[in-house]
Amino acid sequence: MSHSTEILNGVSLRSRSLAVFAYLMFCGIFVLLIARLFHIQITDHDDLVAKARDQFSRVEELVGSRGRILDSSGEMLAFSVSAPRLMAHPHLIGDSSDHRLLAQQLSGMLGVPSSVLLQRLSLDYRCVTLKTKVFPLESVDRIQDWIDQNKIKGLRFEKDEWRVNPHGSLAAHAIGFVGDDNQGLGGIELEYDEILAGKVGRVSFQRDGKANRINSANSSDLGPKNGCDLVLTLDPAIQNGLEEALNDLVKQYRPDAAVGIVMAPKTGAILALSNRPTFDLLAPGKAKPSQRRNRAVTDPYEPGSTIKPFVLKAALEGGFVGLSDTIDCGSSGKYRFGSRVVTDVHAHGRLTVPNVVVKSSNIGMAHIGLKVGCAQMFDEFRKMTIGDRSRVDLPGEARVLLTPRKKWTPNYTLVSVSFGYEIAFTPMKLASLYCGIANGGWMMPPHIVQEVLPPAGSDLSDVVYAGLEGANRPEGKRIMKYETARTLTSILRSVVVDGTGKNAQVSGFSVAGKSGTAQRWVDGRRDGHNSSFVAFAPAEDPEVLVLVVAYGPKGSYYGGTVAAPAVKKTLECARARLEIIRDFGILDPTVSAIGDRTGNRTNREGGSSKMLCLSIPGEKHP
Repeated sequence: MSHSTEILNGVSLRSRSLAVFAYLMFCGIFVLLIARLFHIQITDHDDLVAKARDQFSRVEELVGSRGRILDSSGEMLAFSVSAPRLMAHPHLIGDSSDHRLLAQQLSGMLGVPSSVLLQRLSLDYRCVTLKTKVFPLESVDRIQDWIDQNKIKGLRFEKDEWRVNPHGSLAAHAIGFVGDDNQGLGGIELEYDEILAGKVGRVSFQRDGKANRINSANSSDLGPKNGCDLVLTLDPAIQNGLEEALNDLVKQYRPDAAVGIVMAPKTGAILALSNRPTFDLLAPGKAKPSQRRNRAVTDPYEPGSTIKPFVLKAALEGGFVGLSDTIDCGSSGKYRFGSRVVTDVHAHGRLTVPNVVVKSSNIGMAHIGLKVGCAQMFDEFRKMTIGDRSRVDLPGEARVLLTPRKKWTPNYTLVSVSFGYEIAFTPMKLASLYCGIANGGWMMPPHIVQEVLPPAGSDLSDVVYAGLEGANRPEGKRIMKYETARTLTSILRSVVVDGTGKNAQVSGFSVAGKSGTAQRWVDGRRDGHNSSFVAFAPAEDPEVLVLVVAYGPKGSYYGGTVAAPAVKKTLECARARLEIIRDFGILDPTVSAIGDRTGNRTNREGGSSKMLCLSIPGEKHP
């Protein structure tokens, strides 16, 4: 065999080896492809389909509109308007230079600094919010036209709402406010958030790689439901009158804070509620927490002399004193009880039991309290619900601060509570207690929601909120005999005619009331005073009750001087309002005039509604 033949055989052998190797490689790759396809099509099929669905399919939640809040005349106090939010998909817009250019272009249209927009576009998120609540809608249309004309990818509007309060700070603490997510954060907005909030629906669709929607909802989608409307017991004219009265008080006496409450004694309906300082409902975030605090329910205070009628009730019904009895109030204005000395502003000598309250003698009330005794007085306070919250339908109500029975001592605790110390509760609790005197002995739980109006296609059987279903409300409780209530009313009438409440007199309107002045605790020490006055009218058949509390007034600090004039102004306003209501044939000021001509209420879509008003349990009085 020649040398050339050997070379050719060697080349042929290597060629066959390479061919075999290539064939085996091809077979191996083919087997791997088959295995991979099997893995994709069979083993991981469900997971991969789910991932694809997640990438291209979307389920968007749609929230129904938040319900409106109306006053008792049908005037809107809070409602929602469409104010979409602008969303961006940064990865679809481009690189950082594109982000910077877009931020500069949108800045003027959105009213947001370009640096803020650029910061949001630079976030490593698939989707970011450039601005919430773009308003008015003309701005939305203008921006959308600009997006379409310039064919900008990755920008879209999503449905959102803006809560509007057309009256600014009017009844701000009662109405409350919502956050950026339309969740209630205070007042009625918080307490009834579940009822007001729109119910979530959902719609499913698919998007292409550029985030464009490519098909519509299917039959399994659920539509959103609007929230219920709430009609409050607040009367617009009385609310304005109370606000003006508090403004005058603040201007003259410069207190740290002030509270005003107006109620209908026969039902417990809150006709007006106001606080100073206050805040603008359109910009709650700019207010300090102290401005947003609803002191009517959050701040317990020692009531001072306004507690005296309830101490006298315990003594009268227990048979410890009679109306004709006289009490030694001392000839010097000072009286020693054990190791402590109790003082009166004036020396009164001996006073009849009714005049102890009319002249507001601390010494006289201490003697009456000691006649009752610690155990009996504590039990009487519990029977009158003085140790309980008012159960008002507003958030954040503070508990009553009452010394435990086992710590009571005659010459300190008992003497103190007899003229309004060593016990603290909220203005709302005090107002509700006085309603119990005014209406003949029933303590009615105060309430500010008068009626729930369901959205179209629903009824109140769909509404469940904290045990409030249909017309169910906390029941009232008898806290004193009818005869005792009328006796106390007569005494309180004398307080206004001849005693410390003369500044609350209203011409042609018989007013019964009581002043209260108490030193207050500030940072663990006594500093300044709380001044209060509570009154109801007409005394013979009360229709309205007013309480005003001033915390730390400057200059004068007596309740009859500081708070009584504000009560008078509010009563005058309420009297005029009641006369107008009667002229229109509406006897109950807590029943509003909205609805049809027959007086039947209608919801916003024309459907019927159920009343949530509560009246005094039936009982015939002489």
